[in-house]
Amino acid sequence: MSDETEQMMVECLQQTLSQNGQARREAEKYLESVDHNEGFLMLLVRVMVRDDVDKTVRQAASIAFKNCIKRRWSAEENPIAASDKGEVKENIIQIMINTPDYAQKQICDAIAQIAESDFPENWLELVPSLKEHIESNDFHVIAGVLQAADPIFWKYRYAARSDELWTEIQYVLDGLAEPLTNLFQNCLQNIQENANNLGSMGDTLTACELVLQIFQSLNSQDIPEFFENHLKLWSDGFLELLKLPEIPDLATSDPEIPGIVEKVKSQISVCVSLYAQKYDEEFQDYLPSFVDVVWNLLTTTTLDMKNDYLVCTAMAFLTCVASRQHNQDLFSNEDTLKAICEQVIIPNMKLRESDEEMFNFDPDEYIRRDMEGSDVDTRRRAANDLVRGLCVFFEDPVTDIFTQYVSTLLEEYESNPGDNWQSKDCAIFLITSLAVRSKTVQAGTTKTNEKIPIEDTFNSVIAVDLQGGTNDVLVADALKYVFAFRGQLSNDLLNMCFPVIINHLVSESNVVNSYAACCVERLLYLKREKMPVITAETVQGCLEALLTNLFDALNLPDNGENEYIMKAIMRTIVSCKEAVSPYIFLIIEKLSEKLLQIAKNPGNARFTHYLFESLGCAIRFSCGENVSLVESFEEALFPPFQTLIENEIEEFQPYIFQLLAQLLELRPAPIPEPYLNLFPSLPNPMYWETGANTVPLVRLLRAFISTGGGELFGSEEGQNQLRAILGVFQKLIASRRFDLDGFSLIQTMIEHLPAEVLNEYMSTVITLILTRMTKQKTANFISGFITFACFLAGIQGAEACIQQFESVKQGLFTKVINRIVEDVAKVSGSVERKICVVGMIRLLSSNVFVQQYENNWATMLYECVKVVELPPEEAEEEELEFDSSEQSGYKAKYVKLAYAGAVEYDPFTSIGDMDVFIGQSLGTIFSQFQELQNLISQDIAPTVNKYLLSAGISL
Repeated sequence: MSDETEQMMVECLQQTLSQNGQARREAEKYLESVDHNEGFLMLLVRVMVRDDVDKTVRQAASIAFKNCIKRRWSAEENPIAASDKGEVKENIIQIMINTPDYAQKQICDAIAQIAESDFPENWLELVPSLKEHIESNDFHVIAGVLQAADPIFWKYRYAARSDELWTEIQYVLDGLAEPLTNLFQNCLQNIQENANNLGSMGDTLTACELVLQIFQSLNSQDIPEFFENHLKLWSDGFLELLKLPEIPDLATSDPEIPGIVEKVKSQISVCVSLYAQKYDEEFQDYLPSFVDVVWNLLTTTTLDMKNDYLVCTAMAFLTCVASRQHNQDLFSNEDTLKAICEQVIIPNMKLRESDEEMFNFDPDEYIRRDMEGSDVDTRRRAANDLVRGLCVFFEDPVTDIFTQYVSTLLEEYESNPGDNWQSKDCAIFLITSLAVRSKTVQAGTTKTNEKIPIEDTFNSVIAVDLQGGTNDVLVADALKYVFAFRGQLSNDLLNMCFPVIINHLVSESNVVNSYAACCVERLLYLKREKMPVITAETVQGCLEALLTNLFDALNLPDNGENEYIMKAIMRTIVSCKEAVSPYIFLIIEKLSEKLLQIAKNPGNARFTHYLFESLGCAIRFSCGENVSLVESFEEALFPPFQTLIENEIEEFQPYIFQLLAQLLELRPAPIPEPYLNLFPSLPNPMYWETGANTVPLVRLLRAFISTGGGELFGSEEGQNQLRAILGVFQKLIASRRFDLDGFSLIQTMIEHLPAEVLNEYMSTVITLILTRMTKQKTANFISGFITFACFLAGIQGAEACIQQFESVKQGLFTKVINRIVEDVAKVSGSVERKICVVGMIRLLSSNVFVQQYENNWATMLYECVKVVELPPEEAEEEELEFDSSEQSGYKAKYVKLAYAGAVEYDPFTSIGDMDVFIGQSLGTIFSQFQELQNLISQDIAPTVNKYLLSAGISL
């Protein structure tokens, strides 16, 4: 490519960094539109390695490179050219080495993405290339290569065991186990020889830390033979590195971020924990030495935040060792347990000054680290886990010894509550650690230590702080205690606490009001013997205060997008249902105001989700009982929704389309003007290109079609709209991700549009489906196709269904029958199964089918009976959990609204008792073709007779 093309790319990348939103979006969309063109990726590489280009542009090029690979490498539509793939795979390790440090993270992510798709079968040159580079003598280069290799192998830590996975790991081990071991030895030797050469020491330790990361990945599934044979070499090296002194010159400039020495020690702790837990027999001889060294590490490492991860991993190692039965001798001594509590547990449970600062000035981070269910490693959580690990085999002595320390801490507090509040905070945390034996995110604590009286402790220690007026940290502790032990505290006590908790929603401390919101939300959800724990009387008595405080809390400083408060608002609407009716439009007004407010700069995906979930459940529980309210909701919500759609706030569109569909599904015809004004724009490709809107838009289109019917397409403009929607169907049915949505869309059209409207397009529809079946058949698609064919027979009748397929190709319906018979039993979903049964019975009881396909009649009946007699699928209990695991940054993504979900639609609701329906249908056809009775398999004859008897028919 020419220098001119390269310069155009530089300018385009500069525009993606523009503060002008319109210019930025146009540049981003342009890059997405051309990123599948041949040569695109290598053009980005040339920009990345140009020293004369600004750093921000080179970084933008690396991000575009990663995003292109993520979006296009395995794409069904517009994938990266094969020639580009080959060139990238051949050169990407060298690209990584040549790329500036600030861009290397993106290249690493890209390598991991490629490996997920192609490694090892389609990327055989990767391992030899890694081996070649790590056998060089340049530790800086080695570190870069290892950084690229590390994420490729992370999946081995979490993937389910399988022969295929172990074959892949063995392939990697064959190529890299020995070079990695040699490199580890070289690192140790270089550290010894270059103790005074800090530059060389830094590169060596960086390479060493990455070697340890890969060592962990390669050892996570099973102990490799090569590493087992060289375990002494690795263990000696681990011990040597754990004894490294602190090297101030290698520390980071930020006192909160660990330096390379701390990272190496932390990773060794992870590796030895893995061996102590999974390979204890092989590791047993080395274990005592590591316990001594790690103990010394824990008692000499400072409380600085940079050491937090090191301390957490070291305590995790002790926890692992303490919870193994054959290590009991190491911890059975009472003095040892006292020393652990005094020297390790209590110092790491006490709040530090930095923790207090975080509580007051960075409450979001404090909550993220402290709340139940968090995956953040903190000293407190590691100390808590160590207490539980010790309790596995020493519960009684640990409880007795540690409760003495609890008493001492509480006495310290009582002697001077103003200055010694940290002692009570530590005591409460230690009580909780001793008390909890098991817990879940949904239920909180599920099993407790019998020696810790939960409710008595609440009354004697916690209750005074729950009333407020003490230190905010202790108030937060009290709320967290109620939150953690909600399953153990009595109904009367929880109902007594509920109004008090509501008062804390307007606390000036963001941690306190957030914990109060968490308590409100979980207590309203809590049930015992299928009855709410918080009684209707309790809620009714404080509902106005609850709603007032929740919305007032959103106006407190730095609380504008507090996800815990918004989730509590949602739960209040769900739990109270008709009780919130007097306040419902005030709630909608405030939610709409908040929606427009955050639309200017959306920052918290969870908050946004719970806001729309709140709107969804308000609609569901108000309009579900009173359809006349739909119009009032539309008047309140259409203006903000219209503004957000017109302003292209893409993050909100998937939610808006779900709520519009929910409203439209609730109202009878005719469709109001505001909806009709929106309808022509729905097939617009700009709404469909990212995939985030696809499921909500299909639902919205189906709602339009089922409510408006053929009137929507009566005019010439309507016919154009019909063709546009069929174009959407064509895209959906070709997509593995959205093919079932394509089936649901076309089925809605078949059911609700007059046959003459669709007739001219049906041959094309069936051809598109069969083309996809031929080119890219999947189990889901086959089930969708079988359901579609049976749906067609059920809605239009057997003769019309047969004619539709035969008009495409003579003899085609025989193949359709064979597919149905072969795979109908694999169709899942109660409604889908019912559709299949209705369709098959329509065929089996049709004169045309009997006359033309008599040879298939008995087999289809046999499979039909099998489906009817399948056990019903268990309905999952409805519960909301927002998954943000893929929410990096803030971009449009489809997340289903649990409380705005479509009611499962049954196109054959008129058929109530399936046995009667089958019996009547078969009775009719038997009266015309008595010889069919002789074709019934003896295996199903009693069942068929049961159907006939239920319909009052006897043969």
